[in-house]
Amino acid sequence: LTHIFNEVDLLILECLQQEVFEDLSPADLASVISCMTFRRRGPEISIQSFTNKRVEKRVNEILQLAEDIADNERCFGIEPNESPDWGFADPVHDWVAGEELDSVLSKGLSGGEFVRNVRLIVDLLEQVKNVCSSDTANSANKAIGSLERGIVETSSVFGETKSMKAVQ
Repeated sequence: LTHIFNEVDLLILECLQQEVFEDLSPADLASVISCMTFRRRGPEISIQSFTNKRVEKRVNEILQLAEDIADNERCFGIEPNESPDWGFADPVHDWVAGEELDSVLSKGLSGGEFVRNVRLIVDLLEQVKNVCSSDTANSANKAIGSLERGIVETSSVFGETKSMKAVQ
């Protein structure tokens, strides 16, 4: 836990222990990791199903682990964290797979919201790659490289506030 700084650090640790992040492509890993960082803002986006069955399976594993943790927390009078939210899984998967920004934003996201969420995912991938297997670390490095392009890369050079205003 000393290397993971996230509000769901215990869940991330359990995912590492259960090898939920293992044997995933960079796009799949970023998609799965997004469940740990994404929180809906504003109106809910209607998502019917996952477009990627491997990601769906891993997210379901995460949701089960989260529920187990929440049950234990409630037993000890601790208020559980919000359940992981997979609402950003498909957009980030598409971005890592090379989709263009306009295609990703057509899924109901603003440019600023997209950049903010991608940067949160990059931050968590940086942490996870330091405590996981070498194969998962390689996948995390590749995902980070694919995430940090276009408007996301520009925002880190010029500052997030300026680039978000330009995109919106």
